[in-house]
Amino acid sequence: MNYMIIFNTEDRDFALDIIWFRKRLEERWGGSGIQFSDDVYSHLAWEMNFSNSVGFGWWDRAADCIAFSGSVDRKDWILFALWFCSTLPSDIDCLIAPDTNSFSVFLRPDMFIEEVIVEIERQYLDDVE
Repeated sequence: MNYMIIFNTEDRDFALDIIWFRKRLEERWGGSGIQFSDDVYSHLAWEMNFSNSVGFGWWDRAADCIAFSGSVDRKDWILFALWFCSTLPSDIDCLIAPDTNSFSVFLRPDMFIEEVIVEIERQYLDDVE
């Protein structure tokens, strides 16, 4: 399963710049052993050490989307998503979801990891009932 951070820049006066984004990644996550690689399918790909897992992430060329491979821990992915969304202009919506579409959560700048997890678990329970 892949985990996605989806952001909609359509009809906005904003475009994510690869140099700006890479610099933000290095500033925030440089101490976590981030390593960049070339990837023909994405604007940028990287591997990084989180506190609970190792994550392979990429910026999808075809969509306004950052994706992480399924090996990343959910808390680590949410922490990254909250950070990433905080770097976007406030009028850009930011949504997280797995590629299975088993849940989706719009992130707010003031959210904490625990709030996101509660919402994910609530959606799982609603889906079961």
